[in-house]
Amino acid sequence: TSGRTLAPMMGGGAAEEVRYTAFLLDEDSRLALLGWASEVDSSLALPPDWTTRADHLTIWHRPTPERMAGYDLCGFRCELRVLGLAKDHRALAVHVEVPDFVPTPDAEVHHVTVAHAPAERAVVSAETLAVAMRTGTYLETQSWKPLVLMGRLGWVDANDAHRFEWTNAAASAPASAPASPPRWLDDDDPFAAAAGGGG
Repeated sequence: TSGRTLAPMMGGGAAEEVRYTAFLLDEDSRLALLGWASEVDSSLALPPDWTTRADHLTIWHRPTPERMAGYDLCGFRCELRVLGLAKDHRALAVHVEVPDFVPTPDAEVHHVTVAHAPAERAVVSAETLAVAMRTGTYLETQSWKPLVLMGRLGWVDANDAHRFEWTNAAASAPASAPASPPRWLDDDDPFAAAAGGGG
């Protein structure tokens, strides 16, 4: 198991490998993102052989046991604001704003992959956005076509199943964890405080 993090055994079952932790979009947001992308620019129409994703923001890829020990927000509902998007011959991806209480994603540009070419992997989306930002082909959308994606923090196992529990998460909360956990979206908007503070 060297280099892999295994979920604790539950109910006597076999331990499961943690492929990555993520913000996992709910189905309504996934469908909304796909529809929104087609409305933003007709030239963004996806080639028929591309693989559609639009289901998650990766936080940590193959996280260490130490990282997972502090993953104390697993299962919490929150939201991501879409800031803009980019498309090239490899991928279509949206740039998103990640709330302060969510662990900082490893990717240089925080994003959700909408789709990618058959010869590519979703990870190329960060580069697609970074190149677009440098070359001026990045399309800012927040000011004229706002979109908020809803979902929960969780993790994905070796079978690509979405999981929303982590039994040892409370054992070692990171110093950066909020003093009191963020409220569920049903009760509040986690971006409200930041907006109210002018940030």
